[in-house]
Amino acid sequence: MKRKGHIIEPYADLSELNLEYANLYKLNLEGVNFRGANLEYANMKGANLKGANLEYANLHGVNLHGADLTKANLSGANIHHAKLDEANFHWAHFLQASLGDTNLKGAKLEYANFNGADIVSVNFSGANLYKSQLKRVNLDFVNFKEANLVRANFTNSNLDGTDFTNAILEYTNFKGAYFYGANFKGANIKGAKFKGSDLSKARLEEVINLEKAKIEEADLTGENFEFNLLGL
Repeated sequence: MKRKGHIIEPYADLSELNLEYANLYKLNLEGVNFRGANLEYANMKGANLKGANLEYANLHGVNLHGADLTKANLSGANIHHAKLDEANFHWAHFLQASLGDTNLKGAKLEYANFNGADIVSVNFSGANLYKSQLKRVNLDFVNFKEANLVRANFTNSNLDGTDFTNAILEYTNFKGAYFYGANFKGANIKGAKFKGSDLSKARLEEVINLEKAKIEEADLTGENFEFNLLGL
């Protein structure tokens, strides 16, 4: 396939190229270099993007529903109002990327690295984030409902208004995290680590395995926590 004189094929160099509104539906784009490319509103639904380089790419409004981005690099990318639901991001990198109002519902994000990213109002409901890295991340008003966050790492992250309803948080690391208005209703926090975190304004109704969580040295002074602990 050609676009503006450039051949679009596996391992092609399409860096800095303007591919706004491009139709790349189900194409084999394995290993393609899209570094700094403009892919705004591109249709990449179902595409093979294994190992692709999307560093600093503009992915505003892109459709990656069901695409395979195993080991892809999206560090520094702009990912706003995008459709990434049901996509495979196993071992993908989102270092210092910016994500807002994006749909990652049901996405496969095992071992994905989001360290230093800015993630606001993103939908991760039902997603698999097993052993994902989310250290020093801003996660305001993010939806993690029914997500698998087993052994994920949220060290020193900000989780204002984040929704963990019915999420699996077994052995998740929340060391030094801040949870103003976060909702843990029905979440399984067995073995989760909250050392040095601020839970004073978090909602903990009907939390599962609270007694098995590691909450030493966490801030538990909030009225909500005291009532929830007593089951009142």
